[in-house]
Amino acid sequence: MALYAEVHYKFRLGFSLLRTDFPEIIADLPWRIDPGQNIPLLCLVKDADRYPVLLDEIVATVRWGGKNQLSRSFTLRGESINGHFWHRILEIPRRQIPPGPVEVDVLFLGRRRGRHFRFHNDNYRRLSHAPLKTMLATDPLPNMPGWHPGDPHVHSSFTEDQVEFGAPPEATVQMARAMGLSWTAITDHSYDLDDRPGDPLSQDPQLEKWHQLTEIISKLNNRKENFVTLLGEEVSCGNARNKNVHLLTFGVPTFIPGSGDSAERWLHTEPSLKIEQVLEIIGASGGVAYAAHPQESGSALEKILLRRGSWTMKDCILPGLSGLQIWNGRRNPELQRGLDRWVRLLLQGKRLYNIGGSDAHGNFSRFRQLRLPFVAMRESTEQIFGQVRTYLYCSRELSQENLLRALRQGQAVVTDGPLAIFQVQNEQGQRAILGQSIAGEEFTAQICAKSSLEFGTLERIDLHWGIIGGRERRLRSLRRGRDFSDPGQVSLPEGPFKIRQSSYFRLELETASAARTWHALTNPIWLNFRPGAKRGGECPG
Repeated sequence: MALYAEVHYKFRLGFSLLRTDFPEIIADLPWRIDPGQNIPLLCLVKDADRYPVLLDEIVATVRWGGKNQLSRSFTLRGESINGHFWHRILEIPRRQIPPGPVEVDVLFLGRRRGRHFRFHNDNYRRLSHAPLKTMLATDPLPNMPGWHPGDPHVHSSFTEDQVEFGAPPEATVQMARAMGLSWTAITDHSYDLDDRPGDPLSQDPQLEKWHQLTEIISKLNNRKENFVTLLGEEVSCGNARNKNVHLLTFGVPTFIPGSGDSAERWLHTEPSLKIEQVLEIIGASGGVAYAAHPQESGSALEKILLRRGSWTMKDCILPGLSGLQIWNGRRNPELQRGLDRWVRLLLQGKRLYNIGGSDAHGNFSRFRQLRLPFVAMRESTEQIFGQVRTYLYCSRELSQENLLRALRQGQAVVTDGPLAIFQVQNEQGQRAILGQSIAGEEFTAQICAKSSLEFGTLERIDLHWGIIGGRERRLRSLRRGRDFSDPGQVSLPEGPFKIRQSSYFRLELETASAARTWHALTNPIWLNFRPGAKRGGECPG
């Protein structure tokens, strides 16, 4: 997981090479910024209730093109920071800055106990404190009518414990809007949401944090800013082997307990609830459930101390589960293993969907993490909020209800760059879109794909065909220069295909530049072999 690092906690009589008598002071900004958006600079101070500071000035210096720079000073005049969480978003106008990659160096100037301090970008020990990087985009995120990009697995400041914390929900929404997202889901840990505020080791029977979070999300959605924040939760629960795994919930109005891997009581690692029990609660409330990063089981230390495990095949076929979040912020072996498992489940006839997200705890441009608690830290550009996105289809307006419906029905595309969708039509003129089923004997597919200068040229489009009870193969492999020429956008009819078995189609897309590649994965459309299908319009969802 990606997170801002909590460095003040330590065991009683324990040691820490990272501990400091300063609050955590952090600057962050979106990894990309949509055209027309100013540069929002998040400045965050945590634990100042224990280590108060005075902030005099924040100086942001933007550099681009190797030689050019622009500095802007934000004067705070000795503002007293003495609360548990303090944040402010400072905007840097971009009218003088051309599109392209830029670096932003953030200098914090202030005082603690009468002594002056200067911190660049963060005050974590043993990190680089290097300038933050972002891309001022020339084009919006690739899009098509009715499709809305968002991040379904995000942690906020309500995820706060012995080793990690996230950014306030209000800041997360502002960063998401700047980078071009239309929605996000706040999915804080169950074992953090039941804590007393500011005390990760004490449970609160009144659930003050949970109620605060629900109220904040309600207020954010009442702003009517054409952005939706879904209420979610990442619930710790027990798999078939009685190991702790994580389950994402969306649209559940009540808190679901789960603290088996919370490390709040050592040697007490028994799961609070089994997966099937949590699924029953979600189903009864009308919510939606996805397995969180099902192929990731944690480190060896987490397995031993926290009883962490991974989702088994038996877990994945439990009733009430809509699908799997197999793409968790980065391309790694777990992603390929998750994709392989998903395909095996599809071939077994299990109608499970796929979503992807970042699992970010803050971290809008830089990943800052504890490598080893109390000893070492690391930083990278993996698992950054919004880099892995899920596009959801809302045929009418963007709303909580329509987003939840799309999650429930699998009308989704997962990508770290381009966008690809397709629809299928049978011989009777009926049509189906992602997540739907269609009956007939002969089918055609209409494939649409879109990229941008930022995410490279369209290079490869693979239409996969899976036979239920059989195997999956590539039915078509389309290549730029051979099957299409436009590097940025294509609309291709494929077929007709005569299908005599119950099966499905799904699509994979790759774009590329000189330096890297990007990918998109669609959910399936299921094909039901049925001679003489009746005429009709679009297939029902």
